[in-house]
Amino acid sequence: MKRVKTSFWITALIITLWFGIGPLFAYDDPTSVKVIMHLGYPVYFPLMLTCFKVLGVIAIVIPKIPNRIKEWAYAGFAIDLICASIGFIVIDGFIAELLLPITAFTIVIINYFCFSKIQYSNA
Repeated sequence: MKRVKTSFWITALIITLWFGIGPLFAYDDPTSVKVIMHLGYPVYFPLMLTCFKVLGVIAIVIPKIPNRIKEWAYAGFAIDLICASIGFIVIDGFIAELLLPITAFTIVIINYFCFSKIQYSNA
């Protein structure tokens, strides 16, 4: 169980850096806005996505948040990353940038499975 908890917190730290802190500095960055616009999303989309990502990270990392809200945060991250992957594939085909959402999705999945194991072992 100690290995599962360690894996949970390591992946939670990566998620916090990737989704919680990274977007705060990049949502209005010209390069990020250019990529978002290239994929066909509106100009306000990066700010909206950043707000939801930060809220999702808060939901996942704070232990006192109810599990149902955590589940919704995981679902939101999964939808975001699946849509990002599909967007890259549809617009540009299979390119190197596709590795970013796939890697992030893998980290979120690992974190979710660790979260589930911890919850079911405590029940």
